[in-house]
Amino acid sequence: MKSICKRVLFLSIFCWLSSMNALSLNSVEHIAAQNNDQESIIDIRLSQAGTYHYFNLKNPDRLVIDIQQTHPITSILPTFAMTPWITAIRTAAQPNNTQRLVLEFTEPVTSHITTNRDKKWHMTIALQRSLEHNTTQKTTNTATLAPLKTATSYQTSNRCIKIVIDPGHGGTDPGAVSQHGIQEKNVTLAISTYLADLINHSSGMCAYLTRTNDSFVSLRGRLRFARQKSADLFISIHADMYKNPYARGATVFALSQRGATNEAARWLAHSENASDLLDAGEANDKDKELQSILMDISQTETINRSLILGKDILTHLNTVSKLHHTIVEQAGFVVLKSPDIPSVLVETGFLSNAYEENLLAERSYQKEIALAIYQSLVNYSQRYALSSSKQEKT
Repeated sequence: MKSICKRVLFLSIFCWLSSMNALSLNSVEHIAAQNNDQESIIDIRLSQAGTYHYFNLKNPDRLVIDIQQTHPITSILPTFAMTPWITAIRTAAQPNNTQRLVLEFTEPVTSHITTNRDKKWHMTIALQRSLEHNTTQKTTNTATLAPLKTATSYQTSNRCIKIVIDPGHGGTDPGAVSQHGIQEKNVTLAISTYLADLINHSSGMCAYLTRTNDSFVSLRGRLRFARQKSADLFISIHADMYKNPYARGATVFALSQRGATNEAARWLAHSENASDLLDAGEANDKDKELQSILMDISQTETINRSLILGKDILTHLNTVSKLHHTIVEQAGFVVLKSPDIPSVLVETGFLSNAYEENLLAERSYQKEIALAIYQSLVNYSQRYALSSSKQEKT
């Protein structure tokens, strides 16, 4: 009898929690469009405030909008008879109650998204043909729906922004190893590969991996690789390990010229820098390039750019992960010491934490981390493209 009562109680609680979760989900109540040959204004009416992010893809040109914590979209989708440059609009359910709206184009299109709260929550998507066939904006935004969350188009320079992605550790250096044998080198390679794929499927940016398999690359070898590729950005991906098993969350590091910002940062930098001891011959290498890197004291602008990028990465990571530190930490990581390449090191979580150990081993979570970092790189690339364009004209 007691066992039956327990089952009934469990089922009742489960049903109650499920109903509460369903009630808390957002709903897309209506989608409409006003179209002509040059532009389209799409209005999406929502039942309540929510969270969304959006980004562009190529081949074919697409605008992808993910609305989180939302019921499946059942609204009748608009048609685009007057806008032949919009070839399709479709929806798809994503994991974790995320609903995806995809608009497909025949050519690059300028997108401008705003939200307002006129009786109901509205998201307005303004699409305009790019008649000059310039590169479209690659904007990714993760934010609570609120007034004036907008993004404007930009033009990139002729060359792509080169981003070197560095999967931490590898080969004879496994990095951190969790209690259940999950190795940092495998987690970092998976996240880095997903990130490179996102970058290489968007225009205006190119990704290069310091390693594409389970191989050992010294810290100085990673630096040289970035310089050989004439990198504009350097992103090193890691997973943390700490003596406190309750420590969890993501951290972003930039280089410090004066020392670590806290004891944990100092400990971690010492641990990561020890990787080069596996290659004693190269660890003793004092060539001119290395001397220049280690002795250079004119890194202020590079570090400032690194801090700007790092802060934006934290903002986006905060949408998918707990943050261990809410500000960009600084320490003397060897791998960040290129004097003229903005560089950050992203600790995606703690393998020493049982909860994050499981998360970091999941493919879906690895992709979410990659997407969050990608969104920040898109934002940074816009600033970089604009400043480069100004410099080239002068």
